Amino acid sequence: TLDPQTALTFYMVEQHMKALLPAVTLSHLQPWFDAASGVLSAQGNGLSTWPEKIRVLPQGLPRVSPSIDPEIHATVSQAVLAEKQLEMTYKSVGADAPWTKILSPLGLVVRGGVNYVLCASEEYDEVRQFNLHRIQSAVILESSVIRPEGFDLDCTIAAGDMGIKLSTKNIKLEAYFSGLIGTYLAESPISADQTLKVQEDGDVCLRATVPDTFELRQWLKSFGDEVMVSKPASLRGEFREIAEKLSERYRTEV
Repeated sequence: TLDPQTALTFYMVEQHMKALLPAVTLSHLQPWFDAASGVLSAQGNGLSTWPEKIRVLPQGLPRVSPSIDPEIHATVSQAVLAEKQLEMTYKSVGADAPWTKILSPLGLVVRGGVNYVLCASEEYDEVRQFNLHRIQSAVILESSVIRPEGFDLDCTIAAGDMGIKLSTKNIKLEAYFSGLIGTYLAESPISADQTLKVQEDGDVCLRATVPDTFELRQWLKSFGDEVMVSKPASLRGEFREIAEKLSERYRTEV
């Protein structure tokens, strides 16, 4: 028997955490999900309509998540839980043919609707990420995972390893944003050492140490003409070149 508040919690878990939970866990929870739906439907108070009043939206432009083979998802999830190695066949982007390797799965990450498994291997010096939807087959082996010394999932994410790194070193970013963006930057810092300083003209100067990634550039581009990159000089040069190319494009009649 579920009380209404617990039933609502199970309903929210089912709706918004399917991509985060291993398939084996979801199968065990399914009876509770079904019971929760029944309890909520029977309520005459506001809880019965609560599911109609809350939505979880992705940041940025909504995208359809890639399709993942349920059996592969279950196998990879079980390997991560049991800390067992995987024999995995994978098709990389742009590759002519798939490859098969024995990997040590260390963790699962969901980012922007895409599922990744982080793996170590004797062939690699670093932990690498693989898209679950590109895995063509996966078999759990009896051998235990080989965990790199000092590996920590949160530290790996914080270091920017989930992004497309353009350099192994972090950069000292300095950029000037329009005043309206300042509140957003204060509420959602991009690094632990981020500082913001309001300028005389109302712009906000942001300084932060961040990984040098493709995602950083995409984030800066998303602000359009409301940001001006100042440092490092190499990044400023990239954005100056982008601005010149855009200017040339918009001068051309379509």
